[in-house]
Amino acid sequence: MKEKKLKPRLHVPDYCEVETVKDEGGKTIWPAPADAMERARAFIRACAQSGKPTLLVPDKDADGLSSGVILHRTLTALGLPTDLISTHIVTKGSSIHDSTERDLMSTTYNPSYIIVLDQGSRAAPRVIDNSSTKSLILDHHLSDSFPEDALVVSACHYPPVATTSLLTYLTCLPLHPSPTTFTESCAYLACIGTHGDLGNTLKWLPPFPDLTPTLKQHTKKAINEARLDRAPSLHLPERPSHPPSPSYQREPKSTPKSNATRTAPRNSPPTAASPCCASTPPPKFTP
Repeated sequence: MKEKKLKPRLHVPDYCEVETVKDEGGKTIWPAPADAMERARAFIRACAQSGKPTLLVPDKDADGLSSGVILHRTLTALGLPTDLISTHIVTKGSSIHDSTERDLMSTTYNPSYIIVLDQGSRAAPRVIDNSSTKSLILDHHLSDSFPEDALVVSACHYPPVATTSLLTYLTCLPLHPSPTTFTESCAYLACIGTHGDLGNTLKWLPPFPDLTPTLKQHTKKAINEARLDRAPSLHLPERPSHPPSPSYQREPKSTPKSNATRTAPRNSPPTAASPCCASTPPPKFTP
């Protein structure tokens, strides 16, 4: 009886197993151009040192909210009081470019600094109609056009494309007075946001950072199950002290972006409205 020959297993490349973009010296450009990331760090430092009202505008999926928490914790670590940091969640069916949303952001919060996270982008007027407001956009969705006068850091042209939470984490890491403390309080957020967008089979190969200690501490299972409609440990940054805008009313599902490059389903937003900005993460998630 002839033995059947086993067919070789088909190798399915991991998300990270792609050709990277390199600079003239042959160095990999990742997750975004170094000069753009340095400008973003200077923006964040100036924002924290200004002592002025700051508005975070994250998308309401795992990647966007994780990015918002990372930014919130970075700003507070750099000295910006929490009562000067507000968060605006775009109303379902709208975008940050809609006149209604722009008016809400301007009149409700009147920010001196505004940071937009994971919202996708297109050519548009200023994020809000206030010439004195400084704007930063961190994103990974495919676009070559952005709002006027905004500082932009985009990962979209630098494969393997980092999620916005991972881009935000790597941008903020050098800013923290204690990198070890920052890693302990924010690395798990980068994992949640990345798995939320790219799925739970991601192998975290280079150039992605080695977050093995984080994945072991919290376990991959817990991170993968930390969906925003189930996990109490991840919520939006604190609401402003004044009455929130109508956009804070949560909807059961988020609206996909037309220029999204996501490979995994989007998650629904949290149903609880408790603060997220504890100084350290919980030892385990309890979905």
